[in-house]
Amino acid sequence: MAQHTDIGLRGSWYLLGPAFVAAIAYVDPGNVAANVSAGAAYGFLLVWVILLANVMAGLVQYLSAKLGLVSGQSLPEAVGDRMRRPTRLAYWAQAELVAVATDLAEVVGGALALHLLFGLPLLVGGVITGAVSLLLLMISDRRGQRMFERVITGLLLIIAVGFLTSLFVNPPPIGDVIAGAVPRFFTFRMAEALGRAGQIADGLVAIEDAIVRSEQSEERWATAELLRIKGELFLLQSAPGAATAAEGHFRQALDWARRQGALSWELRCATSLARLWRNQARSSEARELLAPVYDRFTEGFDTADLKAAKALLDDLS
Repeated sequence: MAQHTDIGLRGSWYLLGPAFVAAIAYVDPGNVAANVSAGAAYGFLLVWVILLANVMAGLVQYLSAKLGLVSGQSLPEAVGDRMRRPTRLAYWAQAELVAVATDLAEVVGGALALHLLFGLPLLVGGVITGAVSLLLLMISDRRGQRMFERVITGLLLIIAVGFLTSLFVNPPPIGDVIAGAVPRFFTFRMAEALGRAGQIADGLVAIEDAIVRSEQSEERWATAELLRIKGELFLLQSAPGAATAAEGHFRQALDWARRQGALSWELRCATSLARLWRNQARSSEARELLAPVYDRFTEGFDTADLKAAKALLDDLS
């Protein structure tokens, strides 16, 4: 065992190749797109999720390496030797589904990246992404694993330089990043779920608690959404004056979104208020409110919020 582990510094460097190939999975376009979307919606509140996910990934990789060193087998080989045929087939099917889901995210992410950078249609971007992936596999087959590792390491270096550059050009607020490392959950989403489940009173208590916490911590990035959800909860009530109270909350939410320059929040708030006005036979006011906000978007028309806004505008026309 000692002769296998007692390797020199030169041999140790060779071990970094497979490590860098595995590391590319954490910065692929699909992951970057998901992280950017989450950051745009929730700020730094998900930093703790990223940290926890990386810790779990490190644990899984450590256990995989330990299995390989001790048994001399890969995980599929170990499963094949120790499991019956039905179990092996089940694991194989699971692995294939995971691979398909992962590849789909990479292709979609690559297509979106090419669309944002060069304006290419998504279908063309997806084809290019697939072609580049096949090219990388051809390098591995024809030039060997070592050349493949060097190419991947070069691509990883380009991505790392880009991320580091963005950190220096527009550094994130350190305090918010550190605060985001503390696990927290989204009370306003729980309030929304309670309202949908018919527990309106509990939902109002939860959303009021979220508003108070945001005021105390001065984390106002989601104030517009909190007020919008509070208005939606009021609309679920049958009490007199509920619609008037809801309109007041929608107006407050819209004002917060505009002051913060949060276009996505503004669209949601405008959609909620326009929907209320439509139900009150104020269709012209609703369209005048929602149409200018919708027209400011240049992409993302397949998202749920823009689809809902477009459907409402079509109904108002």
